[in-house]
Amino acid sequence: MRSIVTFIASILIAVTLAGPAQAAGNCSQPCVTYISAEGVYLDGGLSSGFDVDDTVAFIRDKKTIAIGFVTKVAEYAAATEVAHQTCPVQVGDIAARISDVPRLTLTSTAAFVEPARAPHPEATSTINQKPGPPPHLRGSISFENYYHNDLTDTDYDRTQPGVKTKLEIENITGDVSFKMRHRTRLYHRSKAYSIGQDTDEWIHQVYELGFFHEVEGSKAEWAIGRVLSPYVRGIGYVDGGYLAHQIHRNFKIGLAGGTAPDMVSSEPNFDRRKFGLFAAFETGAYQTRRLAFTAAVSTEYDRSTVSRDFLYFQATFSKYQLLSLYQSVEIDFNRDWRYDKTGDRFTFTNYYANATINITKDASVFFSYDARKNIRYFETMDTPDSLFNDDYHQGIRAGLNLRFTDRISFRGNAGIRFRDGLPEDNRFVSATLRLSRFPLPKHSMTLMMSIVETQFTTGYRPMITYRLPISRRLAFNITGSSYIYKTGSKTTSYYYADASTYYSFARRYYLAGTFRQYFDSRLKSVELRTELGIRL
Repeated sequence: MRSIVTFIASILIAVTLAGPAQAAGNCSQPCVTYISAEGVYLDGGLSSGFDVDDTVAFIRDKKTIAIGFVTKVAEYAAATEVAHQTCPVQVGDIAARISDVPRLTLTSTAAFVEPARAPHPEATSTINQKPGPPPHLRGSISFENYYHNDLTDTDYDRTQPGVKTKLEIENITGDVSFKMRHRTRLYHRSKAYSIGQDTDEWIHQVYELGFFHEVEGSKAEWAIGRVLSPYVRGIGYVDGGYLAHQIHRNFKIGLAGGTAPDMVSSEPNFDRRKFGLFAAFETGAYQTRRLAFTAAVSTEYDRSTVSRDFLYFQATFSKYQLLSLYQSVEIDFNRDWRYDKTGDRFTFTNYYANATINITKDASVFFSYDARKNIRYFETMDTPDSLFNDDYHQGIRAGLNLRFTDRISFRGNAGIRFRDGLPEDNRFVSATLRLSRFPLPKHSMTLMMSIVETQFTTGYRPMITYRLPISRRLAFNITGSSYIYKTGSKTTSYYYADASTYYSFARRYYLAGTFRQYFDSRLKSVELRTELGIRL
């Protein structure tokens, strides 16, 4: 398996370095190229007139759908944070500075209608059709390194050099694409941490490797290889595939199955098999009102012994960015050894629900209830019941988000985790205050405080982060924080400071790094993380 992965990676890297890749997206103006939990990324930067703290309008079909501000900028790329939106930002949306959009106003609710669905390819005549687009390589390759210098008497130093890839070859044939996500790391230790441990250890992790047919509007979606089914939740990664068929414009059915790979060594495990069936219903649109349900039944075996059978149900509802509801539940069907352990034929294993209400464009509240707990599999067949009963994660959380001005915002949340059989529940509270353009333009500051209280310990984590611009292309985020634990009359403290940066250059390359130092006697050490990458 390792030789196959190395061979494929070598070919793809060689193809990448053989010639320049096409720029992501086809926008004549700066547009959104990538969206993550950290922000929205653009293919335009200083060269397009963007600068840090600029206000940005996101435009689709000549209508402004969202407003945000630039947090990081390079010559040909920028990272932004969305402050308010009337519908979710998508890849391909145009981005423009607020000064470049005359009479900027957010589109009213009435202006949004569900987009017309494109006709299915089978219903379209093939006469006079133009050939499809040629194969196109996209993604990223980066080289990483983690260095830890232990300054205590233990002197346990370690380094972790590695390479990470996220590659996709689009339109190999028709609408079929090849995808690969993998990470290879070398764990080098100055000395063995335990008896029999090697000082050098290679870890190869292949998260995704296969062929995919995922086209919006198509009646059939499928994938084969090492894949993660987007519909059969809880089944996880499989060396096999999935198939989804649209039997109605709002209704899909399908299946997924294969063997369960070892996600640490990436080796296939033919003894472990997973299968699942699903049905999904969706109506409406995110811009107006949307309702969606998914139901799936899954089973997992280790050789001929059942590992887990369960039913998964999920429901979501949203209404024009005013209200968002989500819930999921898993019901285990207990048979064979699972029935002997529990004494019940059915068990409500996991339940989770949350709700978000946008009171105004500058204020929202959220609430969640979590009743998830550990799940028994084949590997934990003989584990004592107490270890599972004590790890029941039932609790509630609530909070609010406030934006006082375009420079000051606040986020706070608090919660309780109920503990069966203990005299006291676990409690926590967290508050974050963000100050933009403070104390100077292009500067910013974030202050956070978290408190956790258990039966025996009270923990505090204060943190302050300061964004320090060095030049138009370079800025540092400087953070100081500590962990303080009080157990009875004893107080234990850990203190650290770090500086991180992200620098994009020559349009396609980027360099990221973090330096951290712990100052207390027990964790006294220095850490350095670096990543050099290329976007294809």
